[in-house]
Amino acid sequence: MVCAIAGKTREMVEAAKAANPDVLVATSRKTHPGFRKYELKAVKAGGGTHHRNSLSDSILVTQNHFDVVF
Repeated sequence: MVCAIAGKTREMVEAAKAANPDVLVATSRKTHPGFRKYELKAVKAGGGTHHRNSLSDSILVTQNHFDVVF
């Protein structure tokens, strides 16, 4: 399973970098239970990165946050 993740990540990274050499291909936090460590290593081996480990690593502000009236 992790070989396929690394291979697909490599394909996506190469395609993205062909269009924009400065682009980063990042994964989400969605992993299979018990395989997180291995799947994230596979993404890294394929040339990708992950943008955060958990919700506590950063914040995400979307348009609906701006629509709230204070």
